[in-house]
Amino acid sequence: MRWLGVAGLELHAGRQTLAIDPFLTRPSITRVAFTRLKPDIELIRRTILACDHILVTHAHYDHLLDVPALARQTRATVWGSEHTCRICLASGVPQAQVRRIAPGDRLVLGKFRVEVLPATHERLLGRVPFAGPLRDDLHPPLRASDYRMDVDLGFWIEVEGLSFLDWLGLDVEGARSADVLLVKPDRSRVFFERLLGIVSPRLVIPMHWDDFFRPVSQAARPSLGGSGRLIPPLQRVDLRQFKRWLAEIEPGARVRVPRAFEAFELDAP
Repeated sequence: MRWLGVAGLELHAGRQTLAIDPFLTRPSITRVAFTRLKPDIELIRRTILACDHILVTHAHYDHLLDVPALARQTRATVWGSEHTCRICLASGVPQAQVRRIAPGDRLVLGKFRVEVLPATHERLLGRVPFAGPLRDDLHPPLRASDYRMDVDLGFWIEVEGLSFLDWLGLDVEGARSADVLLVKPDRSRVFFERLLGIVSPRLVIPMHWDDFFRPVSQAARPSLGGSGRLIPPLQRVDLRQFKRWLAEIEPGARVRVPRAFEAFELDAP
């Protein structure tokens, strides 16, 4: 396994590689606000040498910007919502490499068995940011606001006897038991109590907690988070509180905060 920063993940089994939401370019907040966004082709090529399949949770730029370039470079198949598929096609990914998925789908991707789950994206001032219909004339490079979400997805993945739950949403409805839980750490204690009661993981890895306007060349720094509240407070994600809560709620579960691009092995129970 490798954490790629933000919501990005890479799983290796034998010679097969599955990626989720790989996002390496990480443009600055100024570029996001005022320019069209281009993936860093050379950075992607240097960082991810091979990939067979890419799962995309939703179509926001911090999950999807680099996916078309990675798919073109590696010939990986992209699996995502209608908006994800349309943006990939508009960005030059061949039709044969793009597959639309929806909650309830079950996929066999080589060694990886995947179940697609519904997820609930967090809201800002009561609304999901950058949601709604895509423009009819998608001509990359796109602006951040062009990456509009239709649905949000979670994934349950089983490979060689080890199960993962990629669960970045706000609700616990639809979650299921897994050995490894991938979760945003900026949620409430009540949320973690409910989620861990369902999942009963033995390993928990925080995801999407770092400042994604910060280049990958710099050390990860916690982003501003709001525990899913209506109006997030201006405070950074507290990983120490997250680890403390999980130790109290699920003493048998280990919490690991990996460094970006650090590869480590996971064994089946």
